[in-house]
Amino acid sequence: MGQDPGELREEIAATRDRMSETADGLADKVNVRARVKQKVTAKKDALLDKAREVAPANRQQAQQQALDSTKRATAAVRRNPQPVAIAGGLAAAVAVAAFWRARRSDQPTTISASTNGLRRSDTHRRRSESAPRRAAADRRRR
Repeated sequence: MGQDPGELREEIAATRDRMSETADGLADKVNVRARVKQKVTAKKDALLDKAREVAPANRQQAQQQALDSTKRATAAVRRNPQPVAIAGGLAAAVAVAAFWRARRSDQPTTISASTNGLRRSDTHRRRSESAPRRAAADRRRR
C-alpha cells in the first residue's frame, strides 16, 4: 500500500479507459443492426470502387460496338437498298392509311344498305336526316 496517491489516480484512470473500451466493444458486438449496417456499407463501397474501375472500359467497348453495328447496317443498306426502300414505302402507306382513317372518323359515317338490309331509298333518306331525327327513327323501328 505504499503507493503515491497520484499514481493510484493514474492507474484508476487507465483502468477506467480500458473498461470503457471493453464496454464499447461489447456494446458493438451486441448491436447487430449497427454491425450489419457497417458490413453492408463496406460491401457497397467495395462494389462501387470495382464498378468505377470497370465502367470506363465498358463504356468505351459499348460505344465501339454501337459504332461497328451502325457501320455494318449502313454498309448492308448500301449493298442492297431495295428492302429498305420497300420498308419505307410500306411505312409511308401505313401512315397515309392511318391519316385517312382518322380524317374519315371525323366525318359522320354512313350506313350501307347491305349491312342493315335497308333499301337504297331508305339509305339515301337516312343519310340526309339530322342526328336527332336518326335517333328518333331508330327508336321507332325497334
